[in-house]
Amino acid sequence: MTDIIGGTNDSYVVIGFFTPDYRPLAARLADDLSKFDIPHHLYATTAAEWHAATLLKPAREVGLPRKDNRQHGRRL
Repeated sequence: MTDIIGGTNDSYVVIGFFTPDYRPLAARLADDLSKFDIPHHLYATTAAEWHAATLLKPAREVGLPRKDNRQHGRRL
């Protein structure tokens, strides 16, 4: 599985997660975001990883420090 990444705006990024069953929907979302040059990073994950991730707080879910709401210097 590979992540879906796109867009060029450096001030923010839309993030999301998807499991293999939802890859077609994630690809459609990425296409729509790309039409408007909206930067995005949709993380591919397994169903088991997704279940475990839903039990975590959002800051940990995306691997960010708790006091920070940025990814690669961009607002989320």
